[in-house]
Amino acid sequence: MPGGRTVAPAVPVRLTARVHGRSYRFGSVREVLARANEPKSGDALAGIAARSHLERAAAKRILAELTLEDLRAHPVVPLDDDEVSRVIDAGVEERTYREIRGWSVAALRDWLLDDATTPEAIRATSRGLTAEIVFVAAFIGIAFGSLVVMFASVLPAVLPVFLSGLALW
Repeated sequence: MPGGRTVAPAVPVRLTARVHGRSYRFGSVREVLARANEPKSGDALAGIAARSHLERAAAKRILAELTLEDLRAHPVVPLDDDEVSRVIDAGVEERTYREIRGWSVAALRDWLLDDATTPEAIRATSRGLTAEIVFVAAFIGIAFGSLVVMFASVLPAVLPVFLSGLALW
């Protein structure tokens, strides 16, 4: 891949869940992220919103079980197709990423919301996050009504891209 890491073939991930006796199957991590999101009229118009609260619950369950490695291996937008995602991925601190790649999204959520987690630890860990993981961290912050968690998770990963774009503008 030009200017970035070589991406190994993605290992398939489990994208099925049972909720109240009904099975739900999703075609991609991208679909899981879209359907796990809270209802919005724009998502419904685009046809990506969950079709029911049970489908949303199934998508959230799957999302919680995905590892950070799963999210990086299955980017929402292929790195070859998106310069911003490629820049964020290239900026990932690999040593930090290797330490956290086995965490589930639920484990990341719990760690972010733990009173013992310091802003410095969040800042250091954020250097190992990709665009998809940053999105999920923002989703967690919004879902729990914590702007502090959202911004502490998102800013260190997104700020260099924003500043680069600003400099080019």
